Amino acid sequence: MEEDLRKKDYKRQIEEEKEAKREAEKEKMRKYREELAAFYQKEEEEAIKRGDVVEELIEEYKCEICRKTFKS
Repeated sequence: MEEDLRKKDYKRQIEEEKEAKREAEKEKMRKYREELAAFYQKEEEEAIKRGDVVEELIEEYKCEICRKTFKS
């Protein structure tokens, strides 16, 4: 019976460690996405300052019956 309790504690401990690793990985990915977004925002701002941006307007048509959007 005591051995069963140790096994349950061990399994619970393993699951807690796995969960902690998953949470750490989620946080790492969140930070990476924020850094990447900041990088691209800075690149875009610098391109705008240099005048390297070309705006292209795309006309869209919407079918009110089927609620779909078309480009031509």
